[in-house]
Amino acid sequence: MKLYKTIAVMAASAMILPGCKEDIPGPDYPAPQPVTEIGKAIVENTSLIASLSEDVTWTVFPGLEATRLRYLAYDGKPMMMFFFEVDLTRENLTISQTTPFDLPIGSGAEPVTEQAMHVDAPGFRIWGGTNSDFGSETTSEPQGIFHHEGVCLKGTFNSLPVRPRSFFYLTKDKKAYTAPAADYETVAASDVIWEACGGGPVIVSEGKTINIPDPDDLSVEPRTCIGVSQDGTRVYIMVIDGRRYTYSNGMSFHDMSQLMQAVGCWSAINLDGGGSSTFFVRESEGFDDPDRFRVLNWPTDNGGQERAVYCGLVIVETDE
Repeated sequence: MKLYKTIAVMAASAMILPGCKEDIPGPDYPAPQPVTEIGKAIVENTSLIASLSEDVTWTVFPGLEATRLRYLAYDGKPMMMFFFEVDLTRENLTISQTTPFDLPIGSGAEPVTEQAMHVDAPGFRIWGGTNSDFGSETTSEPQGIFHHEGVCLKGTFNSLPVRPRSFFYLTKDKKAYTAPAADYETVAASDVIWEACGGGPVIVSEGKTINIPDPDDLSVEPRTCIGVSQDGTRVYIMVIDGRRYTYSNGMSFHDMSQLMQAVGCWSAINLDGGGSSTFFVRESEGFDDPDRFRVLNWPTDNGGQERAVYCGLVIVETDE
C-alpha cells in the first residue's frame, strides 16, 4: 500500500511540474539608473542595457568629455564601454591623425599611444585617442584613404575587406562628417578635407540605423566606431571591449548602430576593432612623463597589451 501511495504522489507531481515551469521567473535585474547624458540616451532610446553598474563622465579637457559604462546586456553578458565626446566649436580643440614613428604611411606599425608620443608637444598637446582604420600587413598602410593636414597621402580603398567601406573626415573649417566610400571622389574633389581616414561599414546614416549587408552582422566583437552630429560640430568615438567573458563580451554591428543613433549621431561608421580597439587618455600635462598616456580599455592581444596598428586618431589641444 505504501508503495502504491508513493507512486501515486510521484505521478501527480509529474502532472503538475510542466505547469510550474511557466512560473519560474527570469533574471531579476535592477532597473538601470543612468546618471550621465550618454547613459541616459542609451537607456531611454535602446533596449541594450538590462542593468547598469557604472556610469561616469569626466572632463578630460574643456570640450572633451570621456564616459565609462559598465553594464549587463539583456542576455546576461557583462559589457564595458568607453566614449569620447568632442566639441569642435572649441577654438583650441581639434582631431588629428598619427602614423607609426611619425613617418609616412607604409613605414610599419606601432601602438597608438606610442604614435601619439612622437607628436605630442607644446602647441599640439594630445588629450586622448583611439585606433582608426583597418591596416594591410602587406603594405603596412591603412586599407582606406588617408589625408593629413590637407595633404592626400592615400586616395584609394583596398579591395579587401569585402564588406562595405566608408570614411571619416574633418574639413578645413573644422566640421566633421562620415560618408560611404562611394562619396569619396566627390568630397575629395571639393578640396575641403583637412584630415580623413577610412573605415568599415556605415552604421548610421541621416539619423537612421543601418542594416549591415554582412554575414558577420551578428558576430559579437570588440569594436571601435566614430559618429558625428548633424551640424558636424560634435564627434562621438566609442570603444567597447570584448572576448573576455566575465569582463566584457563585445557588440554586433546591429547593436552598435542602435547605440550610436541613440547618443545623437546623424551619421557613424565602424572602424577597426578586435585586438586593435584602443581608448586612451592623457593623465599628466607635462611632456617628460613617458607614462602620460593611459589606456583605459582592455585590448585583447596578449592579456591587455596594445596592438601595433598602422594609424590612429587623436584629440588635440592647439595654440590656435
